[in-house]
Amino acid sequence: MTSISCFGSIHTLAMRIPKKKVCNFVGGVVSPILSNIYMDRFDKFVHNTLIPEYTRGRRRQLSHAYRALQRRAQYYRQTGNIERANALRKQLQQQPSVDPHDVGLLPISVRDI
Repeated sequence: MTSISCFGSIHTLAMRIPKKKVCNFVGGVVSPILSNIYMDRFDKFVHNTLIPEYTRGRRRQLSHAYRALQRRAQYYRQTGNIERANALRKQLQQQPSVDPHDVGLLPISVRDI
């Protein structure tokens, strides 16, 4: 109960105070500690189990089309046809250097989860 005095008269207001919820960790003091404990175990699981299981290689295979253009450009440069070699180099810049559909490589990182 609250009493308010206003110009000599007293007004009494009744206010209800809501009950606190029990076991609400959101925003609590213990919340960051519990989060760190959980995330530490999760990080160890990802690094020790998931990454080794799903990573099959270190690099993707080179694209066959890219390697063919690269060899032809090198051949033309060695034989003195610099203009043709430069034109092939420009074509190389439009090709992906690695095979985007390489099934021998499935890299996984923490961002992928």
